[in-house]
Amino acid sequence: MGRTVRIIGAPMDYGANRRGVDMGPSAIRYADLADGLERAGVEPIDDGDLSMPRAEERDPDADQPSRGNAKFLREVEDVCSRVGDRVASTLADGEFPLILGGDHSVAIGSL
Repeated sequence: MGRTVRIIGAPMDYGANRRGVDMGPSAIRYADLADGLERAGVEPIDDGDLSMPRAEERDPDADQPSRGNAKFLREVEDVCSRVGDRVASTLADGEFPLILGGDHSVAIGSL
């Protein structure tokens, strides 16, 4: 095998206006992601999903921004911070992080 890819699931849907995007990581895995990576010559290591509360359990209007209409600011910040920590440790281990979302706000933690 060649390079190692660490799969990090972030089933977040706080930034989406539609329900269901939190199922993205499981759907991608179900579509044989690991097998596809192996066929491409990389070793997949699946870290599973980060845990996070469901949107229904939170108040979308808590911590309203001074401008704009962002929702779930505290939750998005927390998840993106944890994704960022996982990305940093993955890179420090010499591996490539592959983040499976969720909605697009998870990209903040990948930078």
